[in-house]
Amino acid sequence: MKCPFCSKEIPRGAGKCKHCGEFLDGESMPRQKGLKQEVNHTLLMIIIFLIFCAVWYIVNDLNQQAEQTPSNRFRNNRYSVLI
Repeated sequence: MKCPFCSKEIPRGAGKCKHCGEFLDGESMPRQKGLKQEVNHTLLMIIIFLIFCAVWYIVNDLNQQAEQTPSNRFRNNRYSVLI
């Protein structure tokens, strides 16, 4: 049997894990997994936000370039080499 807190092998019917010291009363849930899930959700939300910002920036930049007249397009392009 594996300890739900540290995932190390323990004897069946043990009341306490000899590795991490947590009591195995059957009612308590591993706290570390809950924290790990919370961190994963937070990182996922940050990544989604950054992707949204990057897409918004690219679309906005493309719209601004499309609005420029052809003669000014090359002069105001921030990605071009000095012309």
